[in-house]
Amino acid sequence: MLPRNLPSHNPERRYPRPEKLFDKVITNSDIKLCRLALPKLQAKKHFPLHEAEAPEGTLICMQDFVGKTWRFRFTFWKSCQGYVFTSDWNQFVREKGLKAGDVICFLRSTSQNNMQLFVDFKKRPENNKESDVSIQEPKDNEDGSQDQSVQQPFKLFGVRIKT
Repeated sequence: MLPRNLPSHNPERRYPRPEKLFDKVITNSDIKLCRLALPKLQAKKHFPLHEAEAPEGTLICMQDFVGKTWRFRFTFWKSCQGYVFTSDWNQFVREKGLKAGDVICFLRSTSQNNMQLFVDFKKRPENNKESDVSIQEPKDNEDGSQDQSVQQPFKLFGVRIKT
């Protein structure tokens, strides 16, 4: 997922088109606990681990695609043996109106001269809500039997399935 609001190519831009590092689906825990739990493999690959394991962690600055800078504290939580972002995370969630199921995307510039990290998001489509499932009642045929051709959608692991 590349940012949806990235300006078209402009030779005067400071950064070339960023490359995607990874996406993460936001969970209820990420919202309620005011922290973003990062996939361990991705955290190890893209962020400074030695600084995260210091008692206070480290601040990582990222820019969203409206130009606002976000300062996420990158730390290692021993209680869950995982890497998390805190600090501006809660404000980012509120300001962007994020909810569980939305996707957060981390990117970086490809410029060797100026390493810049970016953060973006993609809202979950509204039609993926639990209450969106509607079951159609089977219709009666002329002979009184029920029409078996009516397909009844259902949800399986949060995905709407049409049979």
